[in-house]
Amino acid sequence: MGNHEFYSYLKTNGTGRGEEYKSQSWEMLRAAYPMDPRFASRIVNGVNFIAIDDVFGSVQPDQVEKFKAEAKKGLPMVLCMHVPFFTPHIELATYKFWKRTGQKFTGRLDAARPIKNGGDLWNQRNDPTTAGFIAYLKEEKLLKAILSGHEHMTMEERFSPTAVQYLVGGNFLFAARELLFV
Repeated sequence: MGNHEFYSYLKTNGTGRGEEYKSQSWEMLRAAYPMDPRFASRIVNGVNFIAIDDVFGSVQPDQVEKFKAEAKKGLPMVLCMHVPFFTPHIELATYKFWKRTGQKFTGRLDAARPIKNGGDLWNQRNDPTTAGFIAYLKEEKLLKAILSGHEHMTMEERFSPTAVQYLVGGNFLFAARELLFV
């Protein structure tokens, strides 16, 4: 699930961001999707597909612990999330795609470029739990792929020595991606 599953149904002014805000919609989402919307796993043909709610760019400590418990099963894992992990090329593509207002694109990532405080990229770099989880995943040999969306574009990038992150555009743009894991 993504940010629109929360924004579309909550009667707020759109300023909510965080676990308390999202908790207002859990009951309705559980009724529509027969799983825990914060963390779910399912083994399909010997591959552990793990879905984590990171709708605002961050993960919570209990989600990290649940993921590590899944890793102990020793199966190859595919992580499914809404917001991608902003690797350098995904960050650059996002920057170019969205053409940030008031910022001139220089053709390179610029450490001095302002990052929106509280935005997805900021959360990934500044939230200790999320930054630690990303570092852990880069070393997790059982992680084979990350499936994500949110940025409204399709691309892929090597995330770690064993995993590729696949980013797919929205279905409202008729974007889809079929991956065959053999």
